[in-house]
Amino acid sequence: MLVKRVYCSPILGTLLLKGEPLAGVEVVREVTGPGLPNGRLKDRVLTNERGQFEFPQVAQRVLQMPFQPKRPPTILQTLNADVEGYAYCIWAFGKGDFDLGTETGQPEIRLSYELSGASSGEFVSGHKKRNFREVDWMIEGELA
Repeated sequence: MLVKRVYCSPILGTLLLKGEPLAGVEVVREVTGPGLPNGRLKDRVLTNERGQFEFPQVAQRVLQMPFQPKRPPTILQTLNADVEGYAYCIWAFGKGDFDLGTETGQPEIRLSYELSGASSGEFVSGHKKRNFREVDWMIEGELA
């Protein structure tokens, strides 16, 4: 039997800084989970002039035999962006199923990020010190 595995629902987002859209910012999505090539998918998009970006659904159809036990997967999703010398983690989510919409209860993830209210800090990645900022994000107009 062919079954559909959804690793990440479609994502529609907007990046803002001090209420203004951020155009031309690279947003990187990384999804890890069983069944993906090398266990990971990494893709990138640029925000448009309205600060908007979009990622398609990550899914595949696989043959599942009726006698195969169904084990819950561990799937991790992150969205990151570098803006003005800071690395922002703008979304991180872990899910334990292959269903569409697990992340928000909707068939797509709609997010808006205001980066000016982020708290700052530093972390060391390898031998390079990087600045980071945590951001508040909103789902469908609700502060998460």
